[in-house]
Amino acid sequence: MGIITSPCVSDSYKRILLPLTYSLVFVVGLTLNGALLWVVCFRTRTWICSVIYLTVADLLYVLSLPLLIVSYAMDDVRPFGDIICKAIRFFFYTYLHCSMMFLICISIHRFLDQ
Repeated sequence: MGIITSPCVSDSYKRILLPLTYSLVFVVGLTLNGALLWVVCFRTRTWICSVIYLTVADLLYVLSLPLLIVSYAMDDVRPFGDIICKAIRFFFYTYLHCSMMFLICISIHRFLDQ
């Protein structure tokens, strides 16, 4: 009996699906978070710190995506060098987890205030 391979086992999704998805997230995230930050900072009289912090965290996350998109599209080739590749991945995961933790803190705070 031979080993049956399925298309799901291949890493081709990293070259096609991840760059496509991250590109969409980059465009939408940069546009909407930039607009939200502009509205909060320049169009409202009272600033909500949690909105500003979360928006800045999301913008930093989104700004780490272009180099990651290039890396995945080039089949994990590191065109920017080893240190920059590791730094981008570190910032990507740091911002991602910090945003999640911040949302958890906001949810707990709102739950305890009720």
